[in-house]
Amino acid sequence: MPSPRLTNPALAEIEEHLAQPLSEQPSARRIVQFDRRAAYDGAMLARLDTLCERHGERLEVRFYSHEPGEGFDASVLQHLPQVRSLTLDCLRQTHGLQAALGNLAHLEAFALQVEHGDFPGLLALPNLARLRTLRVSQDRGPVLDLAPLAGLGQLHTLALSAQSHHLQALAGHPGLERLYLHRQPHGTPLDVANHLPALVFLSVSFGSREAMPELRHQGLRELEIIRVRGLKDLQLEHFPGLRALWVEDQAQLGRLDLEGAPELHGLLLSTCKSLAQLHGLAASRLADLRLRTVPALDLLALVENQLPASLCTLEAWTGKRKLDIQLQEIQQRKNLPRPGQPFWPV
Repeated sequence: MPSPRLTNPALAEIEEHLAQPLSEQPSARRIVQFDRRAAYDGAMLARLDTLCERHGERLEVRFYSHEPGEGFDASVLQHLPQVRSLTLDCLRQTHGLQAALGNLAHLEAFALQVEHGDFPGLLALPNLARLRTLRVSQDRGPVLDLAPLAGLGQLHTLALSAQSHHLQALAGHPGLERLYLHRQPHGTPLDVANHLPALVFLSVSFGSREAMPELRHQGLRELEIIRVRGLKDLQLEHFPGLRALWVEDQAQLGRLDLEGAPELHGLLLSTCKSLAQLHGLAASRLADLRLRTVPALDLLALVENQLPASLCTLEAWTGKRKLDIQLQEIQQRKNLPRPGQPFWPV
């Protein structure tokens, strides 16, 4: 389940909704978030800092929006020297971020999403060496140099949505397990993923390319492809260890060959308007199948005659009431319930 969020709290609420549950429940996680400068002061942040020191990454501090106004003044971070998990997102701009961030010696998880950024040395800050999770999204501003990321030896999750160079510097990183590549330019090769020995999850979203033949990984377990404009081919045989695949909003993808991924146990297809063939479905080892708005597939025939014997849960939805009722009746007759949990664990 997502961590409970506390928005613009009063000081008394911090005790009841943060300090108490974090102390009484060793596995509890909480997010405290502020969307305007008037919602917090030095005393408030100092109290949060004490909780950050005590509970580590289980308490995430988030600053977002700060509109209308001049954006987020990062100098307030001086009151949070013990913060382990920090998110700055949905921001138009920030002020003094690089200097302020450099004073946070205990960061383990950091997320930055800003419309306009100019942080030439941000990723080279020495204190980021402790990071285990990093998410960076920037709509406009100078190109980010990713070369320093090669030195973040503890990093296991990285999400990038920004114009950048030196992506190849990540090659050979020994601990990177989860990689999200969002809005990567058409000319940017993605084969850096091939050279990440610990990689188990890869997400490629937005941007444009007809195929990704350069991508190959023996150990990849989970693959997510979302709204990659123009994508016509997805070569699953390049990922022989794949166990879960999510494909969404791919208007030109016409065929998937499941024989190329013999270990596949979970498949989610959503808004794939041209997808007319699922080769190898009946012989697959799928346990969880979710089909949402795939109009070129004959779902009635598929659900009636082509499901694998290994299937345990099924979601089949077209948005057409009469057809969806028929699909539900077949599901009930085959004793195939709808999935009871998210496709990707939260």
